[in-house]
Amino acid sequence: MTRTTIPVGVGAGLAAMLLMAALLTQTAVAFPLFILSPLPLAVAGFAFGPLAAAIGAVTVTAGVAFAAGPASAVAALVLIAGPTVWITYVLGLSRQRADGTVEWYPYGRALLQASVMVGLGLILVGLVTDFDAERLTAEAVSAMQAWLAGSPTPINRDQIETLMKVYVAVLPYTTAAGALAMLAINGYLGARVAETSGRLKRTREPLWTTQFPPAAAVLFLVAAGLAFLPGTIGDAAGAFAGALGFGFALVGLAALHALTRDSLSRGFILAMAYAFVLLFGLSLILLAVLGIADSLIDLRSRQSRRPTS
Repeated sequence: MTRTTIPVGVGAGLAAMLLMAALLTQTAVAFPLFILSPLPLAVAGFAFGPLAAAIGAVTVTAGVAFAAGPASAVAALVLIAGPTVWITYVLGLSRQRADGTVEWYPYGRALLQASVMVGLGLILVGLVTDFDAERLTAEAVSAMQAWLAGSPTPINRDQIETLMKVYVAVLPYTTAAGALAMLAINGYLGARVAETSGRLKRTREPLWTTQFPPAAAVLFLVAAGLAFLPGTIGDAAGAFAGALGFGFALVGLAALHALTRDSLSRGFILAMAYAFVLLFGLSLILLAVLGIADSLIDLRSRQSRRPTS
């Protein structure tokens, strides 16, 4: 630990807490700022070491506990701060091969671990907040009715209730996917900032090398199957399935980059893929299927072995 570790960590934690507090302003930039809340921790971890990120995580967790209560602090720790610290730690690990070259910790393993951490974290948040789908649906219906009370259009309670049931049913999936997306985006940005400053120790590798092991596909399929069960088990499995599913979507995107490297239409294919993701969120399911297939049968190796004409 250097003399700068503690002040950098505390500063990163305070910056992360301010970005989280942006939600309270309810302005147009509030949500984008909140999405960037893990960034100060990621920069501290990659540039000054995981201990600085850990100090930042403790700082932001304590600040959120003081300002918003223990439940919010648990959510901030297990969904944002804790996984960010872990990512900066594992991606800084390396070992020397027999030929003298350095092998860095694989992106895919770090992403898989982050997915599992988000799933477990969301389950813990559900236990702390006493997540109840029926109660949450009733509260959402009441809130929506109150919001539409002044509308000249007649309110159909059955339609509102159906809509809110769907919203609550997919909440474990969407929340887990959103948390993992935040970690992935800020992990990438944090590493780039550290690299620009000359403090990133890791040699940057192409992101299209990210790949999950076959066991991850089995874990996802089991979680997705259990998610159809009612009650707590289904909600917990849904959190896991949401996190792993989005992880597989990222792996599928990496596979698409890898599989199109030698294609003359690569730019068009990737542009269309990103456009569909931005315009139609459900297209992430197709990327997740590609990621699962790549993990199970290693599409990239099959392509590299394919004879060229």
